Amino acid sequence: MNSLAYCGLKGDGESFINESGFCNGCAFASRFLFNPVREENRNEKMSTVGSLILKYWDHCAVSRRTGRNNALSLLKILEVAHGTKRPSEIIPLSEVTGDLIPVYQSRTVKTYEDSAPDDPAAKREARERALRTTRSTIIQARSLFTARGEVDLPSIYRACGIELPDSVKEFCGSRVRGKSTKRDYCAPPD
Repeated sequence: MNSLAYCGLKGDGESFINESGFCNGCAFASRFLFNPVREENRNEKMSTVGSLILKYWDHCAVSRRTGRNNALSLLKILEVAHGTKRPSEIIPLSEVTGDLIPVYQSRTVKTYEDSAPDDPAAKREARERALRTTRSTIIQARSLFTARGEVDLPSIYRACGIELPDSVKEFCGSRVRGKSTKRDYCAPPD
Protein backbone atom coordinates (compact mmCIF):
# COMPACT_ATOMS: atom_id res chain seq x y z
CA MET A 1 0.00 0.00 0.00
CA ASN A 2 1.34 3.41 -0.95
CA SER A 3 0.03 5.27 2.08
CA LEU A 4 0.57 8.92 2.89
CA ALA A 5 0.09 9.13 6.63
CA TYR A 6 -1.11 7.09 9.56
CA CYS A 7 -4.61 8.17 10.57
CA GLY A 8 -4.83 6.58 14.02
CA LEU A 9 -8.40 7.59 14.83
CA LYS A 10 -9.57 3.99 15.16
CA GLY A 11 -6.50 3.02 17.17
CA ASP A 12 -6.08 -0.20 15.20
CA GLY A 13 -2.60 0.61 13.92
CA GLU A 14 -3.72 -0.18 10.38
CA SER A 15 -5.72 2.89 9.33
CA PHE A 16 -3.84 4.87 6.72
CA ILE A 17 -4.74 7.83 4.58
CA ASN A 18 -4.61 6.62 0.99
CA GLU A 19 -3.72 8.46 -2.21
CA SER A 20 -7.26 9.68 -2.75
CA GLY A 21 -7.12 11.42 0.63
CA PHE A 22 -9.37 9.17 2.69
CA CYS A 23 -8.61 6.94 5.66
CA ASN A 24 -9.20 3.28 4.83
CA GLY A 25 -10.26 2.49 8.39
CA CYS A 26 -12.52 5.26 9.65
CA ALA A 27 -13.46 7.03 6.40
CA PHE A 28 -12.04 10.29 7.77
CA ALA A 29 -12.00 12.66 4.84
CA SER A 30 -8.41 13.76 5.22
CA ARG A 31 -8.69 15.79 2.03
CA PHE A 32 -9.41 18.70 4.35
CA LEU A 33 -5.85 18.35 5.63
CA PHE A 34 -4.04 16.90 2.63
CA ASN A 35 -5.40 17.15 -0.88
CA PRO A 36 -3.47 14.66 -1.38
CA VAL A 37 0.20 15.14 -0.56
CA ARG A 38 2.53 12.66 -2.20
CA GLU A 39 5.42 11.15 -0.26
CA GLU A 40 7.95 12.64 -2.69
CA ASN A 41 6.66 16.14 -1.79
CA ARG A 42 6.81 15.57 1.95
CA ASN A 43 10.44 16.63 2.24
CA GLU A 44 10.14 19.81 0.20
CA LYS A 45 10.96 22.93 2.18
CA MET A 46 7.78 24.89 1.62
CA SER A 47 6.17 27.30 4.00
CA THR A 48 2.55 26.34 3.50
CA VAL A 49 -0.11 25.39 6.00
CA GLY A 50 -0.11 21.86 4.53
CA SER A 51 3.63 21.36 5.04
CA LEU A 52 3.35 22.73 8.57
CA ILE A 53 0.51 20.31 9.38
CA LEU A 54 2.56 17.36 8.08
CA LYS A 55 5.48 18.30 10.33
CA TYR A 56 3.10 18.92 13.23
CA TRP A 57 1.70 15.42 12.83
CA ASP A 58 5.22 13.97 12.75
CA HIS A 59 6.36 15.75 15.94
CA CYS A 60 3.38 16.71 18.10
CA ALA A 61 3.16 15.29 21.60
CA VAL A 62 -0.61 14.83 21.58
CA SER A 63 -2.87 12.02 20.43
CA ARG A 64 -3.60 11.69 16.72
CA ARG A 65 -7.19 12.69 17.30
CA THR A 66 -6.21 15.85 19.19
CA GLY A 67 -3.61 16.65 16.53
CA ARG A 68 -6.20 16.24 13.80
CA ASN A 69 -8.65 18.50 15.64
CA ASN A 70 -5.96 21.15 16.16
CA ALA A 71 -5.07 21.13 12.47
CA LEU A 72 -8.73 21.23 11.43
CA SER A 73 -9.25 24.21 13.75
CA LEU A 74 -6.60 26.21 11.90
CA LEU A 75 -8.14 25.26 8.55
CA LYS A 76 -11.60 26.19 9.81
CA ILE A 77 -10.41 29.64 10.87
CA LEU A 78 -8.82 30.20 7.47
CA GLU A 79 -11.93 28.96 5.66
CA VAL A 80 -14.39 31.10 7.60
CA ALA A 81 -12.19 34.22 7.57
CA HIS A 82 -11.46 34.01 3.84
CA GLY A 83 -14.90 32.71 2.89
CA THR A 84 -13.58 29.81 0.82
CA LYS A 85 -12.21 26.30 1.37
CA ARG A 86 -8.82 25.71 -0.22
CA PRO A 87 -6.36 22.82 -0.07
CA SER A 88 -3.88 23.34 2.74
CA GLU A 89 -0.90 22.83 0.41
CA ILE A 90 -1.58 26.08 -1.44
CA ILE A 91 -2.22 28.29 1.60
CA PRO A 92 0.99 30.17 2.46
CA LEU A 93 1.80 30.56 6.14
CA SER A 94 1.86 34.32 5.58
CA GLU A 95 -1.96 34.17 5.48
CA VAL A 96 -2.00 33.11 9.14
CA THR A 97 -2.24 36.60 10.64
CA GLY A 98 -3.66 38.31 13.68
CA ASP A 99 -6.40 39.78 11.48
CA LEU A 100 -7.93 36.31 11.03
CA ILE A 101 -9.16 36.14 14.61
CA PRO A 102 -11.57 39.12 14.72
CA VAL A 103 -12.87 38.28 11.23
CA TYR A 104 -13.41 34.63 12.16
CA GLN A 105 -15.11 35.54 15.43
CA SER A 106 -17.41 38.18 13.92
CA ARG A 107 -18.50 35.94 11.03
CA THR A 108 -19.18 33.03 13.38
CA VAL A 109 -21.12 35.27 15.78
CA LYS A 110 -23.21 36.54 12.87
CA THR A 111 -23.99 32.96 11.78
CA TYR A 112 -25.04 31.97 15.31
CA GLU A 113 -27.13 35.11 15.82
CA ASP A 114 -28.87 34.69 12.45
CA SER A 115 -29.94 31.18 13.41
CA ALA A 116 -31.28 32.27 16.84
CA PRO A 117 -34.90 33.29 17.48
CA ASP A 118 -35.73 37.00 17.32
CA ASP A 119 -35.62 37.86 21.00
CA PRO A 120 -32.75 39.66 22.77
CA ALA A 121 -32.09 36.89 25.29
CA ALA A 122 -31.74 34.26 22.55
CA LYS A 123 -29.46 36.54 20.51
CA ARG A 124 -27.27 37.20 23.58
CA GLU A 125 -27.05 33.47 24.32
CA ALA A 126 -26.18 32.72 20.68
CA ARG A 127 -23.47 35.42 20.71
CA GLU A 128 -21.96 34.07 23.94
CA ARG A 129 -22.04 30.49 22.62
CA ALA A 130 -20.38 31.58 19.36
CA LEU A 131 -17.63 33.41 21.24
CA ARG A 132 -16.97 30.40 23.51
CA THR A 133 -16.82 28.12 20.48
CA THR A 134 -14.50 30.40 18.53
CA ARG A 135 -12.28 30.88 21.56
CA SER A 136 -11.85 27.12 21.86
CA THR A 137 -11.18 26.76 18.12
CA ILE A 138 -8.56 29.52 18.22
CA ILE A 139 -6.78 27.95 21.20
CA GLN A 140 -6.66 24.61 19.35
CA ALA A 141 -5.30 26.27 16.20
CA ARG A 142 -2.64 28.15 18.15
CA SER A 143 -1.36 24.87 19.59
CA LEU A 144 0.25 24.16 16.20
CA PHE A 145 2.73 26.94 16.98
CA THR A 146 3.39 26.31 20.69
CA ALA A 147 6.86 26.32 22.17
CA ARG A 148 5.72 25.05 25.56
CA GLY A 149 5.50 21.54 26.92
CA GLU A 150 7.47 18.56 25.73
CA VAL A 151 8.07 19.80 22.20
CA ASP A 152 9.27 23.17 20.87
CA LEU A 153 7.37 23.15 17.58
CA PRO A 154 8.78 26.39 16.08
CA SER A 155 12.32 25.01 16.44
CA ILE A 156 11.28 21.74 14.83
CA TYR A 157 9.64 23.61 11.95
CA ARG A 158 12.82 25.67 11.43
CA ALA A 159 14.93 22.49 11.43
CA CYS A 160 12.62 21.07 8.76
CA GLY A 161 12.97 24.20 6.63
CA ILE A 162 9.63 25.78 7.47
CA GLU A 163 10.10 29.38 8.49
CA LEU A 164 7.25 30.84 10.52
CA PRO A 165 6.56 34.41 9.38
CA ASP A 166 6.04 37.22 11.90
CA SER A 167 2.34 37.12 11.06
CA VAL A 168 2.10 33.80 12.95
CA LYS A 169 3.29 35.57 16.11
CA GLU A 170 0.51 38.11 15.56
CA PHE A 171 -1.96 35.23 15.20
CA CYS A 172 -0.78 33.68 18.47
CA GLY A 173 -0.79 36.99 20.34
CA SER A 174 -3.98 38.49 18.97
CA ARG A 175 -6.79 39.30 21.41
CA VAL A 176 -9.64 36.80 21.56
CA ARG A 177 -13.14 37.94 22.53
CA GLY A 178 -15.42 35.95 24.78
CA LYS A 179 -15.25 34.07 28.05
CA SER A 180 -14.14 30.50 28.51
CA THR A 181 -17.16 29.66 30.66
CA LYS A 182 -20.88 30.25 30.42
CA ARG A 183 -22.10 33.37 32.22
CA ASP A 184 -25.33 31.99 33.71
CA TYR A 185 -25.49 28.32 34.42
CA CYS A 186 -28.61 26.69 35.76
CA ALA A 187 -28.31 23.06 36.70
CA PRO A 188 -31.14 20.94 35.30
CA PRO A 189 -33.66 19.70 37.87
CA ASP A 190 -33.21 16.13 39.04
